[in-house]
Amino acid sequence: MVRMGRFVSLALVTAVVTSGLSVTVAIPAAATITDPATNVAPSPDYWPTCATYGASSAQCTTAVVAAINNARSLENVGPMMLPSNFAALNPAEQAFVVSNLERVDRGLQPAAGMVGTLDTSAQTAANNDADPSLPSWTIGAFNANRWGSNWAGDLNALAADYDWMYADGWGTSGSFNMDCTGPGAAGCWGHRHNILSTYGGEELITGTGYAVQSQWTSIAQIFVAGSGSYPAFVLSWATEMANSAALTMPPGTSTPPTGSQDPSSATIATTTTVVAGHSASITGRINDPVSGLPVAGAGVYLCHRTALQSTGSCTSMLTDSTGAVHLTVKPVVWTEWWVVFPGSSSLAASASRANAISVKTAVVLAYARATTGWRLTGTFAPIRGQVIRLQVRTTANSTGWLTVSKVILRTRALSYHVSRASYRVCAAAVQGLLANCAYVYVH
Repeated sequence: MVRMGRFVSLALVTAVVTSGLSVTVAIPAAATITDPATNVAPSPDYWPTCATYGASSAQCTTAVVAAINNARSLENVGPMMLPSNFAALNPAEQAFVVSNLERVDRGLQPAAGMVGTLDTSAQTAANNDADPSLPSWTIGAFNANRWGSNWAGDLNALAADYDWMYADGWGTSGSFNMDCTGPGAAGCWGHRHNILSTYGGEELITGTGYAVQSQWTSIAQIFVAGSGSYPAFVLSWATEMANSAALTMPPGTSTPPTGSQDPSSATIATTTTVVAGHSASITGRINDPVSGLPVAGAGVYLCHRTALQSTGSCTSMLTDSTGAVHLTVKPVVWTEWWVVFPGSSSLAASASRANAISVKTAVVLAYARATTGWRLTGTFAPIRGQVIRLQVRTTANSTGWLTVSKVILRTRALSYHVSRASYRVCAAAVQGLLANCAYVYVH
């Protein structure tokens, strides 16, 4: 038995300020995503299979996904590929995953994550077989500007997705959508529109809930778009994508991959040389090499390993509308970085080649008057047993510099008694650090 509630879609017209945490997308425009001309009868008909084996069985899941993929093929959309941990998710989490797969497989930004207050609203609605309502126009530091919500009483989250996406209009037997009162009625495909709306390109979050009842599983979902900082996520899309599939290069692997795998392409760019403790920029990017388009809203791993480590470590991140992840770091030793894409329902996994940041020892000089002459102080970071040379400018040799002190660095600062002259203090190269010199004219 299927029953779908009246969809809700509200908008607040306002100026939108995009925060630094935004995940937005420029493609496609809403007009490029069209509705089916009529309801698509499920093929295969998954109801007998689900009735025989159970709504949560692998057989039922396989049958519903096959029907979804048949309906997708009529829209020239690739097949839905469920994450490997799909069966371990509860129906609310499954609804979150499936609605995002419908979005990202059409080039739309995903909802960034499930939010507790929105989950509560959706859960209350699921308990009451009703559409969720927006609990507040402010959710922490996130300002809601528009929202939409869906409810269905159905077999499971996949079946609800089928009915929202592919049976939400008018068909030969009418419509399950209570707002679709006839062919071409304004309410037809309203649930589908809530799932696939661009929401003005604003930041998108969601909440889901479910209640297993005697005749169906009640499933509710609310989509909220706006601006500001994301609230804490109960489950983020980046985490789900990172946790759901075997990586080309699992976290902790000591050697980064040697290249990319089609049909997705991963690249990494870094600032090549910095002084220890200074900022360096990391950019990882995922592109579809067939279309040349960025893969927005993808969960990726950004991985690194220093010259002093035998194993690397990885952090999960979410690509922005340009298919990129960005990170500012302050390395203190040579570090290599690479990005790993665990794959999506339409793209295979891939990994970039590593790109390294070379690091110089930080050397800072200062001088001040002393009781006799001048005191020159050099500070260094990091302390790695570098050979430190104090040199004075001279014409007595061919190099123009005469070494007057040579020590092994064991402490952060070294002091010298000097007279008026030009000096330099140089730290020699050690493992993971390049040589570096600082210059000063004492006068």
